[in-house]
Order: sequence, then structure tokens, then C-alpha cells
Amino acid sequence: MIPGGGTGFEITADSPFSEVFVWIEGEVGYYRVDFGSPRETAEIILTYANRLESSAYEFRFAVGSSGGAGAADRRPMAVIAVGTGDVQVSVSWDVPSDVDLYVVDPLGEEIFYGNRQSSSGGELDLDSNAGCGGQDVRNENITWPDGAAPRGEYLVRVNYWSACGQARTNWVVTVRVTGQPVRTYSGSFTGDGVGGFSGAGEVVTTFTH
Repeated sequence: MIPGGGTGFEITADSPFSEVFVWIEGEVGYYRVDFGSPRETAEIILTYANRLESSAYEFRFAVGSSGGAGAADRRPMAVIAVGTGDVQVSVSWDVPSDVDLYVVDPLGEEIFYGNRQSSSGGELDLDSNAGCGGQDVRNENITWPDGAAPRGEYLVRVNYWSACGQARTNWVVTVRVTGQPVRTYSGSFTGDGVGGFSGAGEVVTTFTH
């Protein structure tokens, strides 16, 4: 997990449930998600504050119905330090494939693994699992420091560089802009991947700062 980012979790159970409970080990309180109708699988997205107090967290997940919950599953998560600011765009994914994040700034400059810093001050400060090797943290992050992000429209794309032998990759894009609600977008990739350099990827969203 990264400060300011988000993660998708697929919840499955052997019997139908209508609620999911999420909490952090050692912290007071919990979150409850009510789906309104029974199901055996569900996807939830957790987003994280851009200032985190610990270097690691243990999330607990439990399912139930009518306020009761069964046994909890554990999911330890390490925090990877990244930049945050007036504009922050990140992507996370769930398997060791190679997903790339692209952001085009209002000046028309594209930030991605082939152009990690823009003249407007944007930076790709986390690039994961490039070429199916190296740092497998399954997150990428592009940000502008406080007060530096240019005004105008931004465009966000994600690209499936390689499946790295995985059958399916589920991804979550998180967009944070100062003064605006946090936005998340999710999707999935299948196939072998498409490679690609500048201009590659599928459009996820546009936003204005």
C-alpha cells in the first residue's frame, strides 16, 4: 500500500453474506459495508490517507449478515513511501504482472516510465515490476508537490505491458486532487500484454485541477 493510494480486495465465502467488516489490528473501530442482498463474492476498494503513521498495517476482513460476523482473515500490508501533493494519481494491482501508469498534464507532457519527470514538476516516483522483474510492489505513483501542479485538464491511462504469466490482472486507479473528493476506478486485464511506450494504454479518466 502507498500513502494516498488505494487497493482492491476480492471477498469470497463458502456461504452467502450481505455484510463485510474491515478493521485494522490494534486500532479502535471498524468499517461495515452493507450490500443489501446476499452474495458469495464481492469486491471492495480501500483508499488510504496521504499521511500514514505506521510503516505496516494488518487489515482484518470478516463477512456476515444482520450485524453478526464470522472468523476474520488477515492481510498484512507494508507501506511504501511515495510523494503526495496537490495532484496525485496512483495505480495498484493484484498479481505480479507489469502494469504501467501514464498521466498527461495540462501542458501536454506525458509522464510514464520513459519520461519520469515533466517540466511542470510531475514525477513518476514509483515504478513497479518493470519487465516482470525487480520491485514487485504492484503500485505506481505520479504526483506534483504542493503548489506546483499546473491548472487545467489531466488525462490518465493504464497499460498492460506484460501479463508475466498471469491469467488476469485486476487494477485500481486512485485520483487525489486538493479540494476534491477522492476518486477510484477499477478494471481488469487479460491476455499476454501489449508492450508499448509513449502513447500506450487505455484511457481511465480525465480530471481538472
